[in-house]
Amino acid sequence: LLRHVNVPPRRIELPLVIREDSVGDLALTVDALRGWFGTADERVRDPGYLKITRPDASVRKIAAYYAGGLDGDMGTGGPGWTQYVVSLYCPDPWPTANAETELSYDNTNLPGGTGEIVLINEGELDAYPIWTITGPCTVIAAANTTTSKTFTQGSTLLDGESLTIDTRPASIRTTAPILDDDGDNRFSELNPASSLFWLTPGENRVYWAITGATTATTVDLRYLARYRGLLR
Repeated sequence: LLRHVNVPPRRIELPLVIREDSVGDLALTVDALRGWFGTADERVRDPGYLKITRPDASVRKIAAYYAGGLDGDMGTGGPGWTQYVVSLYCPDPWPTANAETELSYDNTNLPGGTGEIVLINEGELDAYPIWTITGPCTVIAAANTTTSKTFTQGSTLLDGESLTIDTRPASIRTTAPILDDDGDNRFSELNPASSLFWLTPGENRVYWAITGATTATTVDLRYLARYRGLLR
């Protein structure tokens, strides 16, 4: 019985040709190009994004870290041009939509903090939702009845306080999965039996039961639709 498939990260080799009117301008452009690909270093882990415009004019992108290719000299080329092959490392091998899908729910959709919302993941793969719950509330419980995955977060939030639950894998996340609006880690308040579920392609029915909710309690959601192909 197959229980897990481990998809390796993607490596992209991006050929670039730089042309200028003089060797001096060429050197300046190459120096600037190194800055454009400045992603992770000893202090930060922020990726860059390679964006592709497809034949139908839609845009897809993939998060990537610079992995080499611009550290050589300008020996390959001619008097006014040079070429490099930039190597990019993509922890999540699948491209995403260019913009996030953002949705918001309040007492109209979840009266008293209870009710079901229907989400349509328009991508071809699972999407990683980032939930932001704004109080007041005492216990946050959600169940994706489409996948039978649930989580329960025992966090007390006062009126106006918020909690962000980030379901993205650790390989592409740069913060703790559950943070309050002060930046404090609240992961220890997650029920051990919980599963920070993803959204499957197509329809997902998510049932919420938020204890202590009032008309001021809201649930906000954002996610990036993910696809198998970058260009086609």
